[in-house]
Amino acid sequence: MAKKLTEKEVLQLLDIPDFRHMSKDKIMTFASAIPNMDPSVALTALKQFPDFAKTSVSLMTDAKEVFAQVLGDASKSDDAYYRACDMVVENIEAALADGKITRKERSELIDKMMNVLQMMSEKNTENKQFIGKIAQLTAAIAIAGISAAAMVLGVNVNLNQVKK
Repeated sequence: MAKKLTEKEVLQLLDIPDFRHMSKDKIMTFASAIPNMDPSVALTALKQFPDFAKTSVSLMTDAKEVFAQVLGDASKSDDAYYRACDMVVENIEAALADGKITRKERSELIDKMMNVLQMMSEKNTENKQFIGKIAQLTAAIAIAGISAAAMVLGVNVNLNQVKK
């Protein structure tokens, strides 16, 4: 069994003189170190930092807001991309409607339109993958927060032994 962290070691890890100086930016480091701490050290720290749960929730709220902003910015960028692609397709359609183009020019325009449509399809796939990664990251943060809160409350968290 690995040696549990002492109070002094935890304070060094957090780079603070005592647990009353624990701040929002130190809370995730503290939460991730809880499993490696002597239980009495964790309890001592939590008694001196009574807003642990509130701060943990605040951190998750902040993360949620950042992810919402990232998704919003990505959506604006994607909308501009799709509008530009739509303009290109409309211009190609207009050129195709003109009866004064040669068969070769018509074939080239159709190829260009197909390329734009392929790019739009690839962008759609890329967006779905990006949203999936954001969802996974959000879930990981939520699980970490819930696990940290559960550890603080003394719940034995073991995700590998979920009863079926």
